[in-house]
Amino acid sequence: MCAFVLAAMATGCAARAPRDTMSRRYDCDGEIVGVVVDGKRAPVVRRDQMTDGFARSKTEEAVEYAIPRDRLLDATVIRHSVGGSPDRRLCIAEGGYTDALQRFLRGASVGDVAKQLVIDEDDARKRIGVGLARLRCRYDDDC
Repeated sequence: MCAFVLAAMATGCAARAPRDTMSRRYDCDGEIVGVVVDGKRAPVVRRDQMTDGFARSKTEEAVEYAIPRDRLLDATVIRHSVGGSPDRRLCIAEGGYTDALQRFLRGASVGDVAKQLVIDEDDARKRIGVGLARLRCRYDDDC
């Protein structure tokens, strides 16, 4: 599996809010993608309470990256092709809720997940729990 690294730029409500410049890694089902193209940051095309939407375009395709402000949530890559319907792909946040849940479901104990992610067991348990709740919400389609 490949991942992309995103230098995320999140803003807050205050005019002088600190910017989140930490690199974030997302596993996008084996595809390497990113919002920095030719050394330039992709422009923000939309912003809501939870995510920033970055975009880049090629001749036949536009790609939008919906990056959550919560670094533990998964990102979404949306490809818009000329004459086609948008293709959405979920990108798992490294060390995030889904990543912790996947590790746990593959047989790792809570303690193992904590060691792998270099966090304490309470935080690992929380990430697994939030990942499970988000999965349940998506499965039941009632969130």
